[in-house]
Amino acid sequence: MQPELKTFLTCVISVSTLVGQPCSVAAAAPAKELVVTQVDNIIYITDEAVRIKNNTGNFILVAKAPDWRVTCFRTEKKVYWQSDLNRFSGVMLLHPSARAGILGQPNFLGQRKYKGYDCLCYNSRKGSIVYGAKNIKIQPKVAELLCRYFAIPSIKEIPLFETTASEEKYQHKEWFDAERYKDFFQRTPVTTKSISTKTYDPTDFVIPSGLKKMKLPTQVSFSDANKRDLEGMIKDVGFMSKDN
Repeated sequence: MQPELKTFLTCVISVSTLVGQPCSVAAAAPAKELVVTQVDNIIYITDEAVRIKNNTGNFILVAKAPDWRVTCFRTEKKVYWQSDLNRFSGVMLLHPSARAGILGQPNFLGQRKYKGYDCLCYNSRKGSIVYGAKNIKIQPKVAELLCRYFAIPSIKEIPLFETTASEEKYQHKEWFDAERYKDFFQRTPVTTKSISTKTYDPTDFVIPSGLKKMKLPTQVSFSDANKRDLEGMIKDVGFMSKDN
């Protein structure tokens, strides 16, 4: 091969490689985020990351690949708390004495509809039924995170609704459902209002810098109002330490 031709072909290949690289990176990024709007939460889902905004506690939770470590933070106080996924439960964020438990295995009951969505239904805890979105596929780690956050047995679908068997015959009312599921542990109610998509925005899953790490999850997830309520409810628990 002539030296001039060899040099020309080498340049063409190098330029083609450089041009092709951004295309490959762009193709790997998710195009959409799934947005699940609930009574007490707004959940943003991709295959590689999840963000949960708790509307009542006003805290944010983010977990993402590859390790799926759970980070809960408050931007106004600039504090955060972290946990390995297998040691995490949503009740830890809502009650100071709660600990993560092992996810149980639910019993499949059949298929039903919830607000127009085809769902697979399971027995959850005693007397409770969980609806999972049948036709919305999610990654196993995403499903595990959501089940741990809602403190329900392990299902493979997005949890859309939780009810009791005795109440299924009644018309579901969101305000009633929300109040019913705030029990002693104040578990976050599973009551979905809508599901939509939005253009993928990587900043949705960013954990802010400059946050102070806290030892207890409730030091982050509890607002000042939450702490005052708990002080009135539980005496001599030894929880009332300041954030700083």
